[in-house]
Amino acid sequence: MNQPLIGIDKLLSESWNAMFKEWKPTLGWTLGAIFVPVLVNLAFSLPQIAEPALAENVIYQLVAFILTYGASLYFVAGLYRYFLDKKSEVKVSFQDVVALAWICILGGLLLIPAFLLFVLPGIWLSIMFYFAIPIYLKEGKNGWQALKTSYGLVKGRWWATFVRLLVPNIVYGIGVSVIFGIIAAALIAIASVPISAFIYALEQGTEQSQAMAAMGPIALIGLPVGLLIFFVIAVIISVLVTLAQTSVFVNIYKSLSETASK
Repeated sequence: MNQPLIGIDKLLSESWNAMFKEWKPTLGWTLGAIFVPVLVNLAFSLPQIAEPALAENVIYQLVAFILTYGASLYFVAGLYRYFLDKKSEVKVSFQDVVALAWICILGGLLLIPAFLLFVLPGIWLSIMFYFAIPIYLKEGKNGWQALKTSYGLVKGRWWATFVRLLVPNIVYGIGVSVIFGIIAAALIAIASVPISAFIYALEQGTEQSQAMAAMGPIALIGLPVGLLIFFVIAVIISVLVTLAQTSVFVNIYKSLSETASK
């Protein structure tokens, strides 16, 4: 008989603590997981502007996909491994990335038909296989064995697992939306004054250079600075939310493992 899983309140409190206690030792892995795949993808996308034929080059696109996805797996694995072991020194090898990619391929072979036939079976099966990656990182089980172990952990506790994955993400999603909404509203309010002055000056027949001067030097400097501040805050929030989501995910896996019937 399986024992009860970790409570949602504890998941939220643990993830909240993780945001402010674990950000420093995981900063490299977190930033890498967020930005490196984007930068790799960008590095392959920009040449396609100058050379449109690359967009139809199968080999080029395949290499871009492999490197982008491989970078994502590498940094995500490092972040997961830290939360699994809580060791200051985290190592992820090329073999780990290959093993994780193989797990994802095998899982995809099962999930794609399930989603194509019906959406709900696809969602159900994705949750059953959801913990294959931490199972490999913690227990060393690879391929079908990792997927099978994940299936066994979630079996009979699908709804309990699904709710524990869903609720914290909704909570943090609402929190992020509120914060960004407040910041965006403040920036719009600040920007509206000089922009209104610029538009009014143009409507009065003022030349563009004089209309720009009507905005004032502080406004011309303030707008880029405001956007930079917005970007920095966005990065900080992305890092903190990534840590919170990782904490939730790993703690659910640990709870599934610890409470599973032997």
